[in-house]
Amino acid sequence: MKILIFSDLDGTFLNHNDYSYSDLKKFISKIKKKSEIIFSSSKTFSEIRKICKKININFPFIVENGACIYFPKNYFNFKQIHQKIIEYQNFIGLPIGGNNLTKLKDQLIRILKKILNFHSLVN
Repeated sequence: MKILIFSDLDGTFLNHNDYSYSDLKKFISKIKKKSEIIFSSSKTFSEIRKICKKININFPFIVENGACIYFPKNYFNFKQIHQKIIEYQNFIGLPIGGNNLTKLKDQLIRILKKILNFHSLVN
């Protein structure tokens, strides 16, 4: 089983003063065999992809504050996904914003109602 490490970029993974990551290169080469580093950032696809290429990783990443999650092609079996996907530069993108947020909100409201109904039955 692999461990997933989620990291912001600016000021977290990248040095806050000069945006370098040279201190982490050795660390990354050691942990990427057993772990995956998943960046979540306000940066664009191109900006994050450039960093991933420089540190030689090919893991999923989240762009523009959660607007889309990009997975390398063949990372999952996407035939089972029933939502719109984006194919871009050997990556598959799953948009998170727009209608998907409305669906998520509706699902959360249904769950909350079930919890509240259960709570009122118990008390």
